[in-house]
Amino acid sequence: MRRISASAAMVLIASLFGCSAATASVDPQAAAPSQGPRIVLPRDNDEYAKLAAQAAAHDGSVDFHALRFTYLKSAARHRDAGFHDMKEKMLVAAKAGDDAGVRSAAEGLLSINYADVAGQAFLSRACEQLRDRACAAQADFVARGLIKSIMDSGDGKTCKSGWEVASVDEEYFVLNLLDAMPKKQALVMGPPSCDMLDTSDKDGNPETFNFRIDAVLADEADMFKQR
Repeated sequence: MRRISASAAMVLIASLFGCSAATASVDPQAAAPSQGPRIVLPRDNDEYAKLAAQAAAHDGSVDFHALRFTYLKSAARHRDAGFHDMKEKMLVAAKAGDDAGVRSAAEGLLSINYADVAGQAFLSRACEQLRDRACAAQADFVARGLIKSIMDSGDGKTCKSGWEVASVDEEYFVLNLLDAMPKKQALVMGPPSCDMLDTSDKDGNPETFNFRIDAVLADEADMFKQR
């Protein structure tokens, strides 16, 4: 099985979403006025809100792992109605090549969960295409930090050493980066509990990847209690 490094993951991000904002060649005369992401940050007095503000300020010392997992216990987590609708709109717009639509939907879903890695990655790509360099650079910064925090958490080889995720969406984001098509999924109860996914690459070669999901299961149980 392949072990993907954080640096290799960054290359994969670039290939999946286009050139990184940091290295994109943009004609200054053609670039749109830089507005930055139009995202409403949480204003709660909790750790997630503090970390989101830190990341939005492009603070290189932000703990992206903590940002992802504090969201699950945050006040914002219980106000996330509409998140999945926004993500669906983002994906539909991306498929249609509607960069403005991608940006609008991504900003909406990131206003709900600033730690959503796909939202940040799609926003970076859309803003790059729209030639808003400040927006592209900021979203690229956060996307890279989030994915690095996932890839640094394990190697995906076994349940015990699986990548630790805060959501199922993160699992499929990683699989997309790896160009791995899921074929079969099994829940392995722990500790640690994990999703074991049998996949195949573009040539049909099989590979199995493991994701630790204790936090996901705890979050699902907590949300069920809130209903």
